[in-house]
Amino acid sequence: MHLIEAKEKAEREVEERKRIERQLQDYLREVTPKITDQVGSQGAKYLPYHSDMGYLRFSEETNHANKCRAPDYLALTCIRNSEKVGTFVLDIDIIKEKMGNSFNFLKKNWFSFQSPDSVKPIKKYKSKPIVFSNNGVDLMRWEKCLPSSLEGAEVYTTLYKLLENIDLGENIILKPGETLVFNNRRCLHGRKALKSLKAVDEPRLLFRVYVNNFPQPAGLPEDELFYRQEG
Repeated sequence: MHLIEAKEKAEREVEERKRIERQLQDYLREVTPKITDQVGSQGAKYLPYHSDMGYLRFSEETNHANKCRAPDYLALTCIRNSEKVGTFVLDIDIIKEKMGNSFNFLKKNWFSFQSPDSVKPIKKYKSKPIVFSNNGVDLMRWEKCLPSSLEGAEVYTTLYKLLENIDLGENIILKPGETLVFNNRRCLHGRKALKSLKAVDEPRLLFRVYVNNFPQPAGLPEDELFYRQEG
């Protein structure tokens, strides 16, 4: 009887480990180049400034807990980085200062967003502002989008040209074991090109985690493995 109970307990432990591993795969993502000629977290090409999942709502734009939302915070943990390639982080206040009065036009519903090519099927969304103000705090999304009106075309072009300068932000070069955490609604991020996969034995590897102010992260089940500490 004891042998049967021990066997059943061991089987339950194995299943629990598998369940945890599946959950980890749901929200813990590798950020490493797998295709040289691709733009994105899995590519080696220059990755311009962007906010992750900028085509989705901010937490403040929906009261529905079951709605997918853009992540509030983003954490990057470095596993290896022999190339010493940094992550550029750009605060929205710098953009606001550089754009002057035209920054306020980013708050108009003049911009049409769609999900990136990596999201299948590609989803298109109604026009929304690039900058969303919540209780006097400006939040910014910058993903694949186009101006949906003539009024938005000029300010879109101004912002696009401004963000072409990757050196506008702070270049943070992570060492193995270090973690960078930033507000995905208040900061844009990007990086310069990585070396060809043929030119480096062990390409840069980061792990990425999304965190929301709600108990569960964006678009994931409510029984996730991490929590928000109050206080």
